Amino acid sequence: MLLASTVTQQTFVQQVHIYIVVNVPDILATVIPPALLVFPQGTADLNMLNKKTWTPEQITVLVFLCVFQRRLSPYMLQGFTCSGIQNMKKSMILQLIRACRPRDNRPKVVLKESQLTCMYNQLPCLLISSFLFSFLLIHYRSQDIQKNNCRSYFSELGTADFSVVSSVLNKAPQLFREATTCLGINNKSLSKDNVEVLGNMVCTLDGSYIVNSDPYILEKLKACKDFSNSQVAAMETLLVSGNTPYGYEHYILVIHYKNKKIWNISTIDTLGALMKPEDGTWTTEQSKTIITKYLYTSENTLGTTELNMINSYLCSLDIDTLKTINTESIRNAKTLNVTYCSREQKRVLYEITNTSFRTYRKSSAGNFYDLIKGYLGQNHILI
Repeated sequence: MLLASTVTQQTFVQQVHIYIVVNVPDILATVIPPALLVFPQGTADLNMLNKKTWTPEQITVLVFLCVFQRRLSPYMLQGFTCSGIQNMKKSMILQLIRACRPRDNRPKVVLKESQLTCMYNQLPCLLISSFLFSFLLIHYRSQDIQKNNCRSYFSELGTADFSVVSSVLNKAPQLFREATTCLGINNKSLSKDNVEVLGNMVCTLDGSYIVNSDPYILEKLKACKDFSNSQVAAMETLLVSGNTPYGYEHYILVIHYKNKKIWNISTIDTLGALMKPEDGTWTTEQSKTIITKYLYTSENTLGTTELNMINSYLCSLDIDTLKTINTESIRNAKTLNVTYCSREQKRVLYEITNTSFRTYRKSSAGNFYDLIKGYLGQNHILI
């Protein structure tokens, strides 16, 4: 089963009864629908659950804070909510922060910006006294950093994950401006030493800095999760300039262009292959064309497996197509990302989801909310 296709794995897991979820192979746990994780109180085998790999959306359904003193896996740690830790003792919150620190030989604890902000706000005075928690440094107030410590601060900050920082808050450009002041940078030509201190912050810089900086910046850019068109163009210019130790054969920029016209998108395996997030993203028009082409085949529908594959691309579909999703399909699907859906699209998805999880509303209001909150949008006044 571990070697089976994604489609086969999801089909298998969807047949599993709530009381034997713990028997799903640990590595397949990520495809268990959140609805199957609503255990009657006291029936969950916490030791077994802790061994499995979970997504943040699954963890919000698993009530584990009551046993927080146990040694939790990264996949369990990443699911805490701010509301869940607000009433915890400060010493326990500090334990949580320590537990989430990056460690060798252990998967990274993947945290969202809201979780990082929450951590910092719980213990700001304690955390500001040291730079031990680099993954929280993004949320420090720079005015609290003494000038003679600013280089150490930005050097540690350079190990943080800037991909979680919201562009709306304009945090990354602000931090870079402060870093230039601290390091005495007054132009767009960054030295090797500048690049070394900035670390992962170089992932936030536009192409004009990349093309004019020391070639060492290419080494740091390897750690970035995504690139803008400007960054890609600048890296290519730097690579072909002849002033770097790299060549295309040693420094591969994966620009995976998939021509939708050559695909016969009639099978679910083909759809899954095209929807792999690690192969790049589609525009709204492209994803709509791909999904619609798949649905042209009469027996194809937006079932659970399709929804898991499509995820946020669901927002590229029109209202009439979304209305064809049945309650069982969305109930057994992973929590879908509807951030980029229109208000009307979110309303349609909310109505389907609300009906799908209605049985949980009376028995467990908390679980009901966790299961539907991703689809609420402006509909929170309805519940």
